[in-house]
Amino acid sequence: QEQFNLIGASRKNLLYNPLFEVSQRGNFQVDAGGTASVGGSNPAVYNVDRWYAYGNGINVNTSTQFVTLPTGEKVRSMKTIATTSSSSSFLHPAQNFPAQTWMENQEFTLSAWVRTNRAGQRLRICDTLSCFQPGPEIPDDGEWHYVTGTQKVGGAFNYNTPGFQFQAAFGQGVVQVGDYVELAKPQLELGKVATPFEYRSYNEELIMCQHFYEQIDYEISTDTNGAAAAETLICNGYAYTSTRSLNHLKFNVQKRVPPTVTLVGGTNRIEVLHPTNGWITTTGFSARANVHGARLDLVHPSSLTAGYSLEVRLLSGGHIEIDAEA
Repeated sequence: QEQFNLIGASRKNLLYNPLFEVSQRGNFQVDAGGTASVGGSNPAVYNVDRWYAYGNGINVNTSTQFVTLPTGEKVRSMKTIATTSSSSSFLHPAQNFPAQTWMENQEFTLSAWVRTNRAGQRLRICDTLSCFQPGPEIPDDGEWHYVTGTQKVGGAFNYNTPGFQFQAAFGQGVVQVGDYVELAKPQLELGKVATPFEYRSYNEELIMCQHFYEQIDYEISTDTNGAAAAETLICNGYAYTSTRSLNHLKFNVQKRVPPTVTLVGGTNRIEVLHPTNGWITTTGFSARANVHGARLDLVHPSSLTAGYSLEVRLLSGGHIEIDAEA
């Protein structure tokens, strides 16, 4: 530990959001331990950013909450618990991330604090050919255990896609309602030795996560005089015709691939401001996106004037999802 501190090594943890702080989708109130139900596809539903729960035919709830580790450190954990049973299934939180050429035929070390009541759980790592379970079996006593494992992974990576996978725990067999896996401070790094956990700031993690997913939520705006305004201004555009506007939305972070852009909450949750006719409701929404931004193609009643500049806002109950996940 002393030598490591002197070296000052950093930027080593390949996992995104390992402290489970970033939760753009709103599935969780991370400090309050909210829950989100997911099914058993792979991936099923992303929970906190970049993490999903793999149930393979069962339903699970995933929650985050503050816990105190045996070291005395207070951190957030992510707990995945089965809400239905199966005679043969998996139960683990997991994360996919883009493979890169330098990863071929390299040794990687996994480490994490894990507690579970399910026998047969181990750390797991996968390339696009095989999955491996390095390290010891995790005791099913419901207590926190620090576990590590080292594995050489190898071939046929599908580059620039999330084909390289870290799964925090793995087990197949009879899954009972109430079986769970809880994870804290997961780390995946190049090399044969588990080194101390790498801490990164919330802002760093948010930017990294937004490379895959970004969400624009409705929030109350504040005027110069301190007054509250019930709108979220998002971009500018112009009236293409009397019933159609084209509006440019620039993303906060360049996306890994051209994303899917979706308006959630109903088309009436987004409006444009006409210079003389005021705020005009949208009746149709579509988007064309590249990795840098999107053109929002909006349909309106016959209240626009072709060629006029417009301003676009979100109203309460609406948000925009910019999804470049696998």
